[in-house]
Amino acid sequence: MRLLVTYIVKKPMNKKHFSSVEDMTYSKLESHRPDDFDEFWIAQIQPIKDLNPEIRIEKAFETEFERADYYDLYFESFDKSRIHCKYLRPKANSKTPLVVIFHGYPGATRSFFEYSAFLDKGIAVLAMDCRGQGGPSFQMEQNRINMGPTVSGHLIDGLNGEKEDLFYINIYKDAYLAVNVAKNLDDIDKDKIFLAGSSKGAGI
Repeated sequence: MRLLVTYIVKKPMNKKHFSSVEDMTYSKLESHRPDDFDEFWIAQIQPIKDLNPEIRIEKAFETEFERADYYDLYFESFDKSRIHCKYLRPKANSKTPLVVIFHGYPGATRSFFEYSAFLDKGIAVLAMDCRGQGGPSFQMEQNRINMGPTVSGHLIDGLNGEKEDLFYINIYKDAYLAVNVAKNLDDIDKDKIFLAGSSKGAGI
């Protein structure tokens, strides 16, 4: 029997010292922004710009809380897809600021408990579940609901078709409509609506 032994030889790294932050740039990033970027998004947003989606609000808990209300909010997106949001609102006698939150890929919104930290600051929360991912938002496909939230594959969904049908084009349009929903909620200060997100949500 032969014994095969493989030796891995590590070459010593050549350390380089920098005298300034500018010297640390190894290469310049080039923009790959398409020439028709602005025209494309104007065409996507214009039809939904003033759309105020129909919403349904349901209490998330049977328990009544003294300082806040917790809801599941659903709205119908531009293509009849059902988008779910967690909606938390502090009980106040005046209009409150609101933050719209977008989660990371390929997950879902965080718990009501985590978002409750905003309530102590007098800030309401509208946290959107991206369609077809880990939460209860569902995408319409050929006039039927695709009922199965999935875990992977979204990044390439639609690559074989028209760019208007790319999965993330729909996500961005859902996010735009979520802000429209926020602007039309009762008791919300429309001049104090903010956006937040982590990972993919920060990109949105």
